[in-house]
Amino acid sequence: MRNFIYILLIFIISCNSEPKVNNNAPQLINDTIKENNKNVPDSLKDPENYYYLTNLPTTEAAKLILNGYVETQDYQIMYNCLDSLNSKQKATRDYFFKVLIKMFENQEVALGQNMGPYLIKYIDNNQEEFLNRIVNMKKENLYSFADAVGFTFSDKDDKGESWLKKLSTLLDSANAKQKEKLKYFINQTRTSAHAIMAE
Repeated sequence: MRNFIYILLIFIISCNSEPKVNNNAPQLINDTIKENNKNVPDSLKDPENYYYLTNLPTTEAAKLILNGYVETQDYQIMYNCLDSLNSKQKATRDYFFKVLIKMFENQEVALGQNMGPYLIKYIDNNQEEFLNRIVNMKKENLYSFADAVGFTFSDKDDKGESWLKKLSTLLDSANAKQKEKLKYFINQTRTSAHAIMAE
């Protein structure tokens, strides 16, 4: 009975809590959230909720991420941004690749672990573009990229070796800088895929 009372008390308190507003965010953000949420449940304005900001267009939410007003956490909106990496429009991919880099710079573990399928799809669909992008990536961002892909392969029987072998064929057409970065990416992906299962 005592446990039931504690649970009931916690439930009542959590239902009455006010959604958090980022006082450091520009007024435009808070106005946009208010405007878009007139008849929307408070959960979409609550940074503790998985569906935080999903009522905003993905490009608007991406702008907030790029400007550092939204922490890179395990939110649905982050996956919407990752999904945009596979747009047919290069300009859209360019924009969301910047968002991806921002995510790498400030990512939560759960998000990093779930990025892999989006990143694999991006590489599979845009191999030349991937080669060109990795040349300019900081080593720590390339590491995060490879780590996320490696995590995805960690539970596969071949640990992603068949995919990595196929990716290695890009070395034939790569320039010296691309080869260096691609070899690092492949080795780090392999290391991550094997290390995660060993833990």
